[in-house]
Amino acid sequence: MDTVGHLIWQNPDNPVKNDHAYTYTDKAWTNPYHAIQNLMIRTQLDRDGRTNGDFTTFNTFDDDALRSQQHAVSPNMRSWIFDSEADCELFFHTEVSNVVLAGWRNYPLVRQISHMKLLGSNDAESVDATYLVGPYDNMTVIVIGEMKKNLINARVWQSGNIMGNSPQEKLSKELRAYAHNYQAPQVYCFDGETLLLLQFRASKAADILLNTVKVDCWVFPREKTNVPLRYALYMLLSQGFRRFQAMNALPGPLSVGGFESVERRFFDGRLIWRDMDNNKTLDYPGGYNRSVEGEVANVEVANVEVANVEEPVFIPRRDSTTEGDGYVLALINDYAFMSSELHLLDTNDFTHALAVIKLPLRLRYGLYGNWVDAVETGK
Repeated sequence: MDTVGHLIWQNPDNPVKNDHAYTYTDKAWTNPYHAIQNLMIRTQLDRDGRTNGDFTTFNTFDDDALRSQQHAVSPNMRSWIFDSEADCELFFHTEVSNVVLAGWRNYPLVRQISHMKLLGSNDAESVDATYLVGPYDNMTVIVIGEMKKNLINARVWQSGNIMGNSPQEKLSKELRAYAHNYQAPQVYCFDGETLLLLQFRASKAADILLNTVKVDCWVFPREKTNVPLRYALYMLLSQGFRRFQAMNALPGPLSVGGFESVERRFFDGRLIWRDMDNNKTLDYPGGYNRSVEGEVANVEVANVEVANVEEPVFIPRRDSTTEGDGYVLALINDYAFMSSELHLLDTNDFTHALAVIKLPLRLRYGLYGNWVDAVETGK
């Protein structure tokens, strides 16, 4: 028996015959939605025409390694004929999604439901594939997927500008509409030849509606790709789960090291803080960072540093002509007590500090300074 980690790095290799007929999308209920304009392209073509993908903005943790070790089975050998959207959908779930979901039968369990209607919606407004986590009576959507047939113009999407291409504009409206209705900023569309991944970088759920919201975009062909479709889907599911995980395990606002988060990004669940200059930042304060325990997928925010030393300043010993003879003055930030100290050391003996000056306030990170002798100031 194989493992998920091994199989997701393999692309489906069962033969496919595609007649290249295509389906069209023109759903009237999506007309009020904006076409996607602010695409941030995360795929590139190498010199051989093969596709590479950039997932560096997606964090991986110990639980990802745990999922990769789960047992999985490669799909049976067979041949495929794409005669309809349903054929493309069956192919994707058999060759891609089912293999990936073997890693999500635990840590946590992810369920996939086809054509799940939202409360009060009609059949036309139901997306083709929904991936959910949580107890059966209170599940949360982490990723949605829509199936087409030979509709995606990979070259147009890869260019970063779909405006002016009516079929692609209408497709983007449909995908935005589904993302908004299902409150799922991670979306994919598969049409038999191309897997399109989108991530609406919405700070709030309602921001998915905005035509100004930035949208991460990956365009993977079924063939000639260095990133297998299975791996691409796994990464999208992982990002959707991180959003769910953070919003449930780390309900905000969160306080660490005397700092309190000011808001949380909807699309990935990351907290936003104020730094010492009152600017918004994604960096956890005071050496803290987020981690995930592999065995049980617990989320914790821990202090990964006890203290750090800011750039020291050299003070020449008065009346000495020996190079390097003097003192070193360094600012120490103590994260355990969220305090700052000045340590004075003699350059002839670095084993202990001559003096430790405890400051009455915590100084900002990245402090720089210079030493000016009293003789030079006339004092």
